[in-house]
Amino acid sequence: MTVDDGDDSAAGEAVGHASRGASGAAPSGPPASTMPADARAPLSLRFGNVEVRSRERKVLLGGQPAALGSRAFDLLSMLIELRPRLVTKQEILERVWAGVVVEENNLQTQISTLRKLLGVQLIETIPGRGYRFIAPPGDLASPPARQAAPASSLVPPVQRMTNLAAAAEALFGRGDDLDTLTALVGEHRLVTLLGAGGIGKTRVAQALARGFAGKFTHGVWWVDLACVASAEGIPVAVAHATNLQLGPGDAAAALMHLLEPRETLLVLDNCERLASEIASFVQAAMAAAPRLRIVATSRETLKAAHEQVYRLDPLALPPPDAPIDEARKYSALQLLEHRAAAADRRFALTPANIGVAIRLCRRLDGIALAIEMAAARLPLLGLAEIDAHLADGLRLLRGSSRTAPARQQTLVATLDWSHALLTADERVVLRRLSVFAASFRLDMAQRVAGSQDLDEWSALDALAGLVDKSLVQLEQREPPRYRLLETTRLYAAERLSESGETEAVLQGHAQAMTALADECDDAYWVMPDAAWLARYAPEYEDIQMAFKRACEGGSADVAAATLDALSRLDHLRANLAAIHLHLRSAIGVVPAASPMARARLHLRFSAHFVAGVPQLPKLQSARIAAAAFRELGDRDRLCEALLNVAVVSAMSACFDEALEALALAQPLEQPDWSPRRHWLAASHRTRVHAYRADVVGYRASVRDELRYAELAASPCQAVNARLNLADAALMAGDWDEAIELGRRVVEEVRTLDLPQMTAVAQLNLFAALLGKGDLPSARSAALEALPEAWRNKISGYICSHLSLLAARLSRYESAARLLGYVEAWFPARQLTLEPGEVRSTGLAAELVGAAMSPSAMASLRRAGANLTDTQAHALAEDLLIGSDAGAEGAQPRLSRR
Repeated sequence: MTVDDGDDSAAGEAVGHASRGASGAAPSGPPASTMPADARAPLSLRFGNVEVRSRERKVLLGGQPAALGSRAFDLLSMLIELRPRLVTKQEILERVWAGVVVEENNLQTQISTLRKLLGVQLIETIPGRGYRFIAPPGDLASPPARQAAPASSLVPPVQRMTNLAAAAEALFGRGDDLDTLTALVGEHRLVTLLGAGGIGKTRVAQALARGFAGKFTHGVWWVDLACVASAEGIPVAVAHATNLQLGPGDAAAALMHLLEPRETLLVLDNCERLASEIASFVQAAMAAAPRLRIVATSRETLKAAHEQVYRLDPLALPPPDAPIDEARKYSALQLLEHRAAAADRRFALTPANIGVAIRLCRRLDGIALAIEMAAARLPLLGLAEIDAHLADGLRLLRGSSRTAPARQQTLVATLDWSHALLTADERVVLRRLSVFAASFRLDMAQRVAGSQDLDEWSALDALAGLVDKSLVQLEQREPPRYRLLETTRLYAAERLSESGETEAVLQGHAQAMTALADECDDAYWVMPDAAWLARYAPEYEDIQMAFKRACEGGSADVAAATLDALSRLDHLRANLAAIHLHLRSAIGVVPAASPMARARLHLRFSAHFVAGVPQLPKLQSARIAAAAFRELGDRDRLCEALLNVAVVSAMSACFDEALEALALAQPLEQPDWSPRRHWLAASHRTRVHAYRADVVGYRASVRDELRYAELAASPCQAVNARLNLADAALMAGDWDEAIELGRRVVEEVRTLDLPQMTAVAQLNLFAALLGKGDLPSARSAALEALPEAWRNKISGYICSHLSLLAARLSRYESAARLLGYVEAWFPARQLTLEPGEVRSTGLAAELVGAAMSPSAMASLRRAGANLTDTQAHALAEDLLIGSDAGAEGAQPRLSRR
């Protein structure tokens, strides 16, 4: 069997929890006053028409002095001096505003002044981290060596099987919770962490998961379900998070098969939106996979069987009259002090203000998010003012709504209060960011939040303010990524709806995701797999959200671009089930599509040779795409479409059309193409030669395929090519070479944990041993391949060879039934038997035909054509492990698989 992957691919650190005391955040660089002399700014720096004279404290524009205040000059001088290091807000305040009370927007105002004077590109803002001076090409002074961050601020990544972020924030007062939860996960397979919005469920679950990293053989995986809209999206989201490959067909069933042998911990976050659907999924998963354990976070119980619920209480509150030393033992006050010190370097708890601090924590009911938002406002209002404002807000809210739980009212009141204190730009940016489904890049935030009434630099400054105020979270530091907590996102979405901007902002999100998808698709051709996935896999949820909205709204241009990016991402991660769902969703937008969008959609429909759409023949789509791109003059996509025509024609045994399409594609190939594009052409030629049983052409093209896959730094596509090398030897009848290469590639794909390729590799090894006539070894290999073949939806392929094994074991009735099953299986999936399978079924038919009458054989084949997949599995299982596997036995028993 050839690897028919379709399109263009083959198929924490320990977390300490603070229970007492609070520690400030480590600075990201040395204080400015400790910088060595040679790192100071040069006396004169020139770039473009700008000259900075440090000694004279002047900035000249075109030789004329610019009007620049002393604070702005000090800020510019500091950023130039420390370039290209990122300078934190705290460092700037300590030097430029030493000993001075600063309004919270003062720094942003000075940054805006410098940008207007010098140009917006010279000062980079990283919200939540700081600012950096970008030295222009005309910089005449030699920049200082980049300053390394101190060792204390560098956090080593979690070197375990997990997708958990490496860094973790300090937790306050959750030591007992973590100890109890750790014990519960050890004793129970399903633990639900229950709590109100903003209580801290996600952070506690992340800390809990980090504690288990390295303790589960097949990893600890974080699955964010906030953006999953339906039951069918749950297994796809889990597969993406766990790097499991889903074949075409029923995604849930495929995932259950993959989870079955694994010892894994799944953490399902934000389960409340689809609680009943997630409960059904969880119960099915635990029934299928006995070593699977699940932690869920939710605002309501899942009501699943054997669910162990742990309710997360608010942070511990000090008594109203507690003295300062006693009050500091309580986690709510610890968090307030920690966050307040981070927001205002002058803040300190004293006997004079401890009563107000305690009262504030108690008014906020110990809700972590509410305390963080309040602490972020200290530089502007001060502790007493915050306490007074919140007291009024809570009284108003609780007086008007007695139906909501008290803690929910507290959080809403805090969000209302914090929102009211935002600048106009910050309010706009917050509500517009609510359209993101998951975490987002800085440039995407600027693009979606910015508009005609708010330029991208104002949006950037507003985002920095929102991060400072704990309304937007800095999720990843390098490269920076941001997200809204689900509670905040829902609140901001309400504000967006009230503003009347929803449609316009969703359109802006669609345009941003279209641009990002095109960037993703362009980068695919030139970037190594690892780097490309690291950059674009985090964008999957938002690209998928834009695709879903486009399909529902009939926006074909958006659907076509985002489908391209999703398909690339799904293929390199071998998630064919997701591809199938996306193709099915995209069919509806084709009739109203523009010529380019229609061509791109048909190109994608025809490119997925396994995950097809039954109502849309692949060859028809391939022809439509080729004709359209010829008309549009898109040379590269025309070549790709012609290659698809060649493969799909060969699959249908239309070899003349296949060869003609290859001949038309060949002149379109360019010598300066990237290795990935050359790989694509070679891999398609490989398939055509394989279907034509052209051994010489097959071997030549697969060697090209392997060479270009290695040059493209694509391990998955390279092992795919090595698997095809073994298949080429099998086709040539070089049984010893096929067996040697087959055994080697089986071990390789197992090491890489690629289940779909493992299934194909085991199948080809079985076929090679069968071809050599080593029936005992062939039977052993078939036993090993059988469950993987069914898990990965290639039962028709293995049954082709099992029919020959049955005939050679004189199990003629079984052989005839298997032949009938194979004859029905391939057309039902728009597939054609490959030469290896044609050879096996042909030899089997000859042996069966010599052993029984034509009418008896035809009757048995008709019966086989009506077998379900489950019945065919039982028949294959009986052949291999029945009470008498060497002779015709009893009727096959049904398997429970």
